[in-house]
Formats: sequence, C-alpha cells, structure tokens
Amino acid sequence: MKGIYFIIFTLIGICAHSQIFEGEYGNRPARMPEKLPLDTSYIECIYSYNVYDPVIDENEESYQILEIGKNKSKFASYGYYRIDSIIRNDYPNSLTLAQYGNLSIANKPKPGSVIKDLKSGSLESIGRIFMDTYIYEEPFPQMQWKLGEETQEICGYRCNKATTTFRGRNWTAWYCDIPVSNGPWKFGNLPGLILKVEDDSREHVFNAVSIRNSNNLIFLYKRNYVKTTREKFDKALSDYKLNPGNFVAGSPVLLKNKNGKPVPNNRMFFNPIEKE
Repeated sequence: MKGIYFIIFTLIGICAHSQIFEGEYGNRPARMPEKLPLDTSYIECIYSYNVYDPVIDENEESYQILEIGKNKSKFASYGYYRIDSIIRNDYPNSLTLAQYGNLSIANKPKPGSVIKDLKSGSLESIGRIFMDTYIYEEPFPQMQWKLGEETQEICGYRCNKATTTFRGRNWTAWYCDIPVSNGPWKFGNLPGLILKVEDDSREHVFNAVSIRNSNNLIFLYKRNYVKTTREKFDKALSDYKLNPGNFVAGSPVLLKNKNGKPVPNNRMFFNPIEKE
C-alpha cells in the first residue's frame, strides 16, 4: 500500500511488534470481545474479492465468507472467520497477545461486514474508518435483475446469467440452483445463490471458490459501534481514503519529516463499490 496508509500502519506495526511480540507484554492474555449470537449457518460460501483502482493502477485481492442461516446471513472477512476457528480449536481457554498478533499477520483479516435480516428485509453494514467502527442500517436492496439465457459452471454448479444496474455500476451475476436468494455483499433478489458477480469495468469482482454445508454460530462482536447513515459513512470513507493526512491530523502515528512537519497527504488505494 502506498503513501500515508503505509506510513501509519507501518508505524503501528512497529509499535505492536515491540510491545506485543517481545517481552512480558506479549505474554499477557488477549481479551476477546463478547460474541453476540445472530443465527446458526447451514451453508457457507467463500469468495475471492478483487478490487482494481484505476487511478493508481493497483489491484487488491481478499477472501470473504458468506454465512447463511434461516433468519440472518453475514458476509465478512474470511481472515476473521479463520482466526475465530483457530482460537476455538487451538486456544479453548485463552491465548496471549503475541499469539493473537501472529494469527492476525498470518490470516490478514479485513474489517467490514454486511448482516442481512432475512425476515425483516433489512441489512446492517459495518465498516472501519481509521480507528472507529461504524454501523448503518438500510432496507435490503431490491435489485431489478434482467435474466439471461447464458450459462456458466462455477464450483461445479451450472449458473445462469443476470444483469442489473445498482448505485452507479452495471453488474453481471451468475446464480446457481441452490434455492437461496442471497449472495456476496448486498447482492441478492435472484432465484438462487449468486456465485459470481462483477461490474462491467471489472473493477469489482466476487467469485465463489468453495461452497459447503455448515452448522456454525453466526455472530457479531460486541463493540462500541458508531451509528450513522450510508451516505454519511460513504462520504467520511471517501474523505479519509483520498485525503488521509487531514483526517488523522494530530495523530501520534502520523509521520513527520526532519523539520517536524507532517508528510504531505497521499491518496490511498480506493475505488468505492457504490458510486451514488
């Protein structure tokens, strides 16, 4: 990652390495947040998620997991899912700060999730901006899909094509015959589970890599979430990503030059999935 993003989190990483991975501090128990149960999953789908930023000509790939229950579903980082599974299986009593730090480095979790309430028809989006975690609620988007005749095989499933326009992007989805009207991120409202979806510029691409039955707890960590609206969150995230120096002005981790002045602002990797 370039610019101020790299600077800030490199310095945080240095601090974490010196305080967590070394000495007595690293042996202290990690205090995990309380889990708030949402539902129990019966199917899970793992997606690769590729984002391209044409301004700086860079690509980012991460893995996300969609956990689907009878009443709710959760789309979030597969890294956090793996960390929780490892802690549950390998550290049933407790783990140290150093051990948790090593798990985070190995699994590269990314903040953010989408919780769909399948009964009420609403969803909650959770995202982080610098040091704060935000949450907002909105109705489940009723995307108007145009069903096509083309087919494609994904993860061993025969999928049908559908297209729609949603918040500034034209999308093509491929859905299978698993009778679940759900998909990655906020996508849904099709006759089957969406296994692949991409915008026409291929700047955002979700592609299923694994589908499996499950019987796992779907949960949300109890945190001090800042309640907001989608419009306010998107504006704040854009301000932060495009002008991070102003957003974190005064932060103790903001790098300064030899004259004590902050390093000039630098645009971060950013290409919002919603344009409007």
